[in-house]
Amino acid sequence: MKKYHILSLFSVLALLVPCTNLVNVSAKTTTYNFFPTDNGPIDSSYSGTVTTIGDKPFLTLYAFNNNQFSLIRNRALAPKTAWFYDQTVSRNGEIYYRVATNEWIRFDEIEGFSGHHNRKNFEKKTITLRVGPVLPAPVFDGKFNDTGKTLAVGSEWVALEKPVYFGDDAYYQIGKDEFVAGERVINLY
Repeated sequence: MKKYHILSLFSVLALLVPCTNLVNVSAKTTTYNFFPTDNGPIDSSYSGTVTTIGDKPFLTLYAFNNNQFSLIRNRALAPKTAWFYDQTVSRNGEIYYRVATNEWIRFDEIEGFSGHHNRKNFEKKTITLRVGPVLPAPVFDGKFNDTGKTLAVGSEWVALEKPVYFGDDAYYQIGKDEFVAGERVINLY
């Protein structure tokens, strides 16, 4: 019986040893930023509501002129109140939400917010592509695997204007989950 326990212990250790090797893994990631780029342009792609914090008697407002913020001294927001915002901007590491015409509240004076994409900023323009004069163009799926389909030489296709990139290669979307390599097409208009 003791031999069995000792043998089992060595078997478990033998199984665990290969699991202790470190493996380097790298992956290309895409970051979608809800917050505006610091010192970037005013971002109107989100709108929603902000709720002011409740532990101050009033919350300060700022005016945005000449690409910088200044304190508004004759107006303030009440604590624990909700306000609609339609633009965000970041200056010197501080994020501001526009709650009225040229009245902004800083991120550190809100305790909650909700937001959604404004649809108007996501309109997708299309272009017409022609498959190059020499070889047909293979069609790839959304994971950039060859689907086995090809587009005929000289044929024209409507595609989304902005390509997506896989590695260094550009691909145009021509259908739902269908992409063609930019190197195989000519952008007509």
